[in-house]
Amino acid sequence: DDLRLRFPGGNSWYNSLQISLNRKFSQGLQFRGSYTFSRSIDETSGSQSASDSSAGPNFIPYYPYRTLYRSLSMFDVRNNFSFSGTYELPFGRGLSGAAEKLFAGWQIGGILSLSDGFPGTVEMQVRRSQNRRGVRFEVPDLFAGADNNPVEGTTAGCDFDPRGGRGTVDAGLTLGRPNLGSNLYFDPCAFTLPPDDTFGNLGRNTIEMPGLANLDLSVTKNTQLSENANLQFRFEAFNLFNRPNFGIPALEVVNRSGRLRSDAGEITDTKADPRKIQLGLKLIF
Repeated sequence: DDLRLRFPGGNSWYNSLQISLNRKFSQGLQFRGSYTFSRSIDETSGSQSASDSSAGPNFIPYYPYRTLYRSLSMFDVRNNFSFSGTYELPFGRGLSGAAEKLFAGWQIGGILSLSDGFPGTVEMQVRRSQNRRGVRFEVPDLFAGADNNPVEGTTAGCDFDPRGGRGTVDAGLTLGRPNLGSNLYFDPCAFTLPPDDTFGNLGRNTIEMPGLANLDLSVTKNTQLSENANLQFRFEAFNLFNRPNFGIPALEVVNRSGRLRSDAGEITDTKADPRKIQLGLKLIF
């Protein structure tokens, strides 16, 4: 069994450019926008749980190996943009009677969120280094000439056969776009087992995981029925364009038996709901 120790050791660096733009409610319009361009680097961050495959080797390492884990933080997001606003439509101004009831009081609003994904570490559970001090998970070697963030293009395929195991990846599968016929997000063929008694040369948090893009929209109609009564109709659409926001790929490429996992590099779930539409009618008095 491993003896796990936590201690306040480690360094981190954070730099960012932050821009915000606000407009107070005037002439029927208000909005707020913000953008952050940043980079966070550290020697340890993320889950302490060995069962969390999305965490990889992100725990407080044994001191001599600390700098080996210097990389992007688990929570690093390079670009993050958000915008929200409301606008009272000018229709119906100056009208009266039935025309006012029908055309006046319309308001549109929305929230737009755009962000890059968090980084993740490709890992393997088999121990090649035989080291048990400060290294709970190990990383593979990067195949010669391969990109350490292989999430674009297509895979050339491979016959991955470590330690007598069997694992084949077909050539031509699309990477980085699970909605285009392949669940393969990154190319497991970019990695290979390190030689015995060595650490893998792949860095920590080299895979940029899927980002987020979402637009929520609302349309509101307020109708003044009397001095003390208002009828409000609401139309709300969440994830208006029904964009799939993909979850975390299977970052473990080699299991404890030294074999390629059949789902290595694949994404099989999403991290946001599909489009939802709701209607509401409220009497306020």
